[in-house]
Amino acid sequence: MSFVVTAPEMMTAAATRTTGVLAAAEDEVSAAIAAVFSAHGQGFHALGAQAAAFHDQFVKALSGAGCTYTAAEAANASLVSVPGLGPSSAAPAQPLHLPSLSSVINGFVNWLNQAINTISKFVNQAINAIIAFLNQAIKAINSFVNQAINAINSFVNQAIKAINSFVNQAINAINSVINSFLGLIRGIFPIL
Repeated sequence: MSFVVTAPEMMTAAATRTTGVLAAAEDEVSAAIAAVFSAHGQGFHALGAQAAAFHDQFVKALSGAGCTYTAAEAANASLVSVPGLGPSSAAPAQPLHLPSLSSVINGFVNWLNQAINTISKFVNQAINAIIAFLNQAIKAINSFVNQAINAINSFVNQAIKAINSFVNQAINAINSVINSFLGLIRGIFPIL
């Protein structure tokens, strides 16, 4: 049988570290990309906190509406008289002061508008964060590609120079050997 042991403080520490990303290498591009991902991880956590706050507001509004509905149902039930039983003669019925239907509808519409505005703000922030992330990622990728192209061009140019130098030295060495061989032949056969 195996057991799993967890410590809440370790779980909390692990959860807070998920917004930071380490650079894959020790170059500027990796550091920039890691910084972009870290910034967007923190932004995502902030958006998550906003979503949680909106959820809490929504739950409170829904709970309040449920309580109001329950109170209205209870009040309506107390006003209904069952034939044969009638209202109690001990105390006269008290008038029930309920809000008008238009004020209930207006309150609900106001709450709904606030909820829609909050959701719209959240969605806009999420879209803007995604667009900003994509723009930064594209810039980082373009920078990386340009650096890679420059490095490749530099390598190719150096390789061409090295090959040209090698070929020129080889040609000079061959010419030197040919000239030495011709000098030797002329020394042996002076007529040539």
